[in-house]
Amino acid sequence: MVKKRLAIYFTFISLLAGNTAFSQSNISTEHLDLEGDVLAWYDSQMGLQNTPLQIGNLNNAERKARRSHQYLETPTWVKGNLIYRGQKFENIDLLYDIYADKLITKNTGNLRYAAQPVELLKNQVSTFSIYDRVFEYIEEPVELFVKGFFEIMYRGENMEVLVKRLKIVEIESDGVNAYSRYDKYFLRMDGEIHPLRNRFSVLKRFPNHKKEVRAYLRNQGFPTFRLGNDHQIKSLVAYCDALSS
Repeated sequence: MVKKRLAIYFTFISLLAGNTAFSQSNISTEHLDLEGDVLAWYDSQMGLQNTPLQIGNLNNAERKARRSHQYLETPTWVKGNLIYRGQKFENIDLLYDIYADKLITKNTGNLRYAAQPVELLKNQVSTFSIYDRVFEYIEEPVELFVKGFFEIMYRGENMEVLVKRLKIVEIESDGVNAYSRYDKYFLRMDGEIHPLRNRFSVLKRFPNHKKEVRAYLRNQGFPTFRLGNDHQIKSLVAYCDALSS
């Protein structure tokens, strides 16, 4: 990051000084706001092919089902934001393969391999957001899952809800492979991560507030509390978070 800021400083000073090499380039200060995001301006001028977004592996995604896909929502590029190798990028084309837990971006660095997207190095993606959802790289293993991406579905003062969005391949009744979506929920509190499998696993975490939690579920109109319903889970954990404050 320091090196990049020095590069920006050198570029700006060179432009002010009328450096021939820069004056003949396409670099323009027209949209430069010194009080805004200077790093984003620099990336727009230098091109994504000259940023860390091209550091990764060529992605050779194998589609195991003809009628379904392995991506989070759609199999097409979607604009998103991320922090990669300590650098923030905005409005970048992304694909999140939840079958293989891989974050993919377009290849703009090498025309020879332009058709092959770049699989970003997982442990160097701090966070990314797509479809108004925020995902983070969790360094520690979570239950049966190794290190990887988890959606931060709720973040309060005392606890968080992590969701592992994933797909598996199943064989349908006609013998054709199909991707099936599964979501696994976890509660992170007091430095530990606990699986959320049903309402009893929530009540277990709040032994001193079982009566209040049961009453809240009943009053909200979902006494059975189904995992898989994001709204119910967020509402319940937010209520428990307030109880713990």
